[in-house]
Amino acid sequence: MTALSQLVFTLICSLLAVNAWAHPFKLNTELSHPKLVKDQKINAYVKVALTGLELDRDRPPLNVALVIDRSGSMSGQRIYHAQQAAEMAIKMLKPNDIISLVSYNNEAQVLLPATKVGDGSMALKLIKQLHATGGTALYAGTQLGGEEVIKFIEKDNVNRVILLSDGIANVGPSSPSDLAKLGMKLAGKGIAVSTIGLGLGYNEDLMARLADSSDGNHSFVEHAHQLANVMSLELNDASAVVAQDVKVNMEFAKGIRPVRALGREAQFDGQSVSSSIKQLITGTERFVLIEVEINKDVIESRIELVKVAVDYRSNEGQTKQAQQVAKAEVAKDRSDMDKHVQAAVMESVVELIAREQQAMAIKLKDEGKDDKAADLMTRNNAYLKSNAQRYKSKKLKVMEERAQADQEIMKKRGKGSDWSRTRKSMRKRAYSSKAQMAF
Repeated sequence: MTALSQLVFTLICSLLAVNAWAHPFKLNTELSHPKLVKDQKINAYVKVALTGLELDRDRPPLNVALVIDRSGSMSGQRIYHAQQAAEMAIKMLKPNDIISLVSYNNEAQVLLPATKVGDGSMALKLIKQLHATGGTALYAGTQLGGEEVIKFIEKDNVNRVILLSDGIANVGPSSPSDLAKLGMKLAGKGIAVSTIGLGLGYNEDLMARLADSSDGNHSFVEHAHQLANVMSLELNDASAVVAQDVKVNMEFAKGIRPVRALGREAQFDGQSVSSSIKQLITGTERFVLIEVEINKDVIESRIELVKVAVDYRSNEGQTKQAQQVAKAEVAKDRSDMDKHVQAAVMESVVELIAREQQAMAIKLKDEGKDDKAADLMTRNNAYLKSNAQRYKSKKLKVMEERAQADQEIMKKRGKGSDWSRTRKSMRKRAYSSKAQMAF
């Protein structure tokens, strides 16, 4: 897109936005093809991006439950560094924030019922008393943490469970689907669950599903001494929330058929598409990306592709709405259309499609189909490389380089520690792309 065309498109969106700068985020509806060829059916992409702005007022109160695995596998350095990370989290909170502490082994136990942090001395004292023994009742620990957060659910609070585990759930409900249902239940009450997987022995599928179902974060920490850094990132993320319970509603014009959502899940109803984003974070872009099929008969002059309405809850607990309309223009010919393709939108498209293919390769490897997994990775890496060059994308180039290293491990027969590490790293990166995590 030329500088002049980009300016025109930006001005169109800005003028059509309703009170755009009155909201705690920047709303930007981008089209992969802002110029379209007449008399041709075209598949394109619409990206509704929301970027949290820096607020000039205090952050919202936090209502946090720290849920810590103290099973036998956490003994030694792991429980020590988990304590250090939890202590650091307490010190990052403000006196009026709400904190609760839950630990679990064969059963879950509330160490500190939900209460104001105050000077933090009680929480710090209880954390020091943690010791590791027994099994892993991960479901019960998460459930109990959610029950503590619910005690202080408020519209202007950021409500979050932070779960730490180094093992596989082996007491009580233990499948990814079981934990996903629990995550959805907590999300329905306004709670996000962030999961931190420690070491090479935890179940990354379970931890990622739990986080995904509640729109929380998921982190892989190979070494215990890295826990404090990840906990700090998690608390900073919670502290930077500028809007919650965000719902993006898209109404497509007649002749424009929404086909599928990439990454974030969405609900389709004819010409209408809606998707939810639990929280918006300062400086972080979160988006809904929809593939559309544009009928050749609708491309006559400048056409209105989609009306966007974003409903959200402000940090003050008020329900508000931002709106925007995106239009496209008619291209002279196919070459003119291709010349104006938005590289930034296509970068997101390629990233998410490539992550889907990597997930399929993992599945093939899990099934013992090593050759098929490696072959899929080869084709996917070529896809990343060609698009990195086409769109001059450093991000896609880095993805391709990492994927090449992943492929070398995937080629090896068996499932040793190298594959466990690679699998967890791949799942973490895939989740970060899908959930558009800040870290």
